[in-house]
Amino acid sequence: MSKEDKSGIILQTVPRSNVGYFYAKMKWIGIDKVKKTSGVFLTFPLAVRLLTIFSIPSKTRVDEESVAGSMAWFPVVGFIIGLLLAGLWLLLGVRFPPFLTSLVVVSFLAIITRGLHLDGLSDTIDGLGGGYTRERRLEIMKDSHVGAFGVIAIVFAILFKTFAIYGLPERTRMEALILFPVLSRFAMVLVAWKSRYARREGGLGRNYVEYLDGKTLVFALVSTIAIAGFLLFPTGFIVLVIVIAASLGMSAFFRITLGGVTGDVLGAVNELSEILGLLLLVLMT
Repeated sequence: MSKEDKSGIILQTVPRSNVGYFYAKMKWIGIDKVKKTSGVFLTFPLAVRLLTIFSIPSKTRVDEESVAGSMAWFPVVGFIIGLLLAGLWLLLGVRFPPFLTSLVVVSFLAIITRGLHLDGLSDTIDGLGGGYTRERRLEIMKDSHVGAFGVIAIVFAILFKTFAIYGLPERTRMEALILFPVLSRFAMVLVAWKSRYARREGGLGRNYVEYLDGKTLVFALVSTIAIAGFLLFPTGFIVLVIVIAASLGMSAFFRITLGGVTGDVLGAVNELSEILGLLLLVLMT
């Protein structure tokens, strides 16, 4: 069901029971008022706004299908993020020491992604560390307070990424900085594919999980393969295969521990895949 406001913009309204607080989140990041359209190519602006602080004007209505369809562009958005990280390294690297530049790059990554993935990692680790049943873990993850496990997870994530970027070989650092956000965004798509949404009451991640189709997955996979091959052949392919294997393992793990995935879990998958990708690139390039 939809309604039209005074400006002629179609506002999408969906029963609360279907999507929980999803549209409240969409309103918070400024993509709740949009018009309907269709086609995978038209969901790119939505993917940019979901994954970054940047906003591209769009006529795409925020509904279940368009949100899930935007995942086709997650690796491409990761590529754009990687370009920004590489550009920042080039800008600062001529004046700052490498370790400080690495820390600034990691901080910049957190800022332009609103810290959403770090927040998901924190909530997920809090739940896994503090709960002994699926229900209790999900309850802890929903709590807005950050526990000790969550703080430790954020600190270690920042440290691992900072030291990994610092340890990248100079000859392949630019390519690695561009590639690792691509791999981690594809990991989110893969984990969402054919997964079960863990919360009965709905939430931010339900649309990704329940409406993701095969065409979206294939589009994301093809773009990831193309970018990995272009940047680092053949090492990029090897790292991609390992990230895919790890993503499937994480999907199985969360199915056992939580009964499926949530939006927080997808954020955690992104963070863990970024760390894994960087460590592999340090070792293999």
